[in-house]
Amino acid sequence: MKLSFALAAAAALIIVSSLWLWERSPGGGASQPQVAVDDKSAPILAQISLENRSVARGSAAPSEDGETLRMPRGRLNLTILLPFGSAEGAYDVQILKEIDKPLISQSGQAARVDGVTKFVVALNTSGLAAGKYLLGVRHPPLEWAFNPITVE
Repeated sequence: MKLSFALAAAAALIIVSSLWLWERSPGGGASQPQVAVDDKSAPILAQISLENRSVARGSAAPSEDGETLRMPRGRLNLTILLPFGSAEGAYDVQILKEIDKPLISQSGQAARVDGVTKFVVALNTSGLAAGKYLLGVRHPPLEWAFNPITVE
């Protein structure tokens, strides 16, 4: 009787020890720490080229030249290639449905790189519904230049 009790206790100890080790091993039980996915992950790299677009300024109709500009939804690190001959310096960008009613506004600095004036800006478009919008860009104190975009 004492032998069977000792064997049962030893078996229970082995099982408990094995479960404890298994739970702490990589890929083991449910006690593994969970990695939370949040919107602090790396931003989406996106680029829009306005280099060959004619400029529609102020309340004039937006430019319709060339192919449709597309922009993803999410936290973006957006590079805007400005029209040829654009100056370096401070720029503003807006995404809007109607002129004078911006949904997103941001400012930053543009620099000339390899002969192209590039404006890099962080935008969060995750709150926008997929669809058609206007992208407004200006070099203050100049007026806004608008181009249609599709947020996907």
